[in-house]
Amino acid sequence: MNDGLSHHDAELRTGEEPFRGQNVRPALQLIDYWRWSGSMLSDNTTRGDLAEFLVAAALGLHKNIKRAWDVCDIRMPSNTSIEVKSAAYNQAWKQARPSTIRFGVAPSGSWNAETGKFNEEKSAGLTSMFSACLREGILLTALT
Repeated sequence: MNDGLSHHDAELRTGEEPFRGQNVRPALQLIDYWRWSGSMLSDNTTRGDLAEFLVAAALGLHKNIKRAWDVCDIRMPSNTSIEVKSAAYNQAWKQARPSTIRFGVAPSGSWNAETGKFNEEKSAGLTSMFSACLREGILLTALT
């Protein structure tokens, strides 16, 4: 029995899927949401997702679905785990000066998407590789 709390498998979407519901007006498709939520590439969360996508694409893994809240950002078929970090000098908000670029890679606890539990143990051994991406304008430069 599926109680709705179990793991849900994701499906690769096209963007043409319609939203269904009583009196959904105007008629909306998933692509409308993607445009609304992901068009500001300078936003911190969008920039992080973009950096992960570009690293996955460089590795030929961009057709896999991003797994949010996993122990690592990208997992290779060999089970090598990759953590992707992103930063930018200029943010989406008004600034007095460009941001200082720092990438934190200190050991920390992590959420396990398989078990649905947080692992408090501080361990850097879970990540095999790090990739740092720096946004310059709308471009991301990988500093792997």
